[in-house]
Amino acid sequence: MTMLYLVGTVIFWYHEGKWKRMRDKTLILGAAGFIGTNLTARLLKEQKKLVLFDRENVRYQTAVLEAEKAGEVLFAEGSFAEYTKNDWLRRLSCLKEVETVYHLISTTCPTNSNVNMAMEMEENLISTIHFLDACVSAGIPKVVFLSSGGTVYGKEHTGHCKEEDEASPITIYGLQKLSIEKALYLYRQMYGLDYRIVRLSNPYGPYQKRHTGSGDYLYMAGSSRRTDSGVRGRNGHSGLYLY
Repeated sequence: MTMLYLVGTVIFWYHEGKWKRMRDKTLILGAAGFIGTNLTARLLKEQKKLVLFDRENVRYQTAVLEAEKAGEVLFAEGSFAEYTKNDWLRRLSCLKEVETVYHLISTTCPTNSNVNMAMEMEENLISTIHFLDACVSAGIPKVVFLSSGGTVYGKEHTGHCKEEDEASPITIYGLQKLSIEKALYLYRQMYGLDYRIVRLSNPYGPYQKRHTGSGDYLYMAGSSRRTDSGVRGRNGHSGLYLY
């Protein structure tokens, strides 16, 4: 027999002789960014209950602010690079209500990641391990991680990569992404944490800022034209982009 019980705003369910906390929330790490904003909009349309995490004093789109007022969204602020496992558990008490996490955070981009390699690994790989430890403690069942569609493979790939192709990064950005992928595999083996990895390359679209990632390239292309293989600018440079 299954029973539901409401305590405040938290739903518990009774199954197989135990009371368990109902997991009905989705946590997005890096929710105020370009990809995070688009993902938030999509999940709100699907009527998901969202917890949006990003650094302090970020700006959210008007529709997201309105959703927060309607009780559909909960904001959480902090420094991903500084949080330990205990910080996550103490500051985000709602972790025990989270069913799925979308991990979109990266503190650098491929063009500047080699400037401080040790800091790159500390702020991304080590910080992610702290977060995964919190996920295990909170019983979160699934993490979706945004990796890289090109940098994890290195210079030998042809641009048409398969999941099983050899990955030999030549930037610390690609190395930290690949290392987080391997950490997720390890956590599944050790703790049963389910995960999905998205190796995304050059996304563009609504809410993208000019001076970040491929935003400048698409803007500077000016008379760029879309082709079957990507975008080609006036200087002859081209790239593959995903809308």
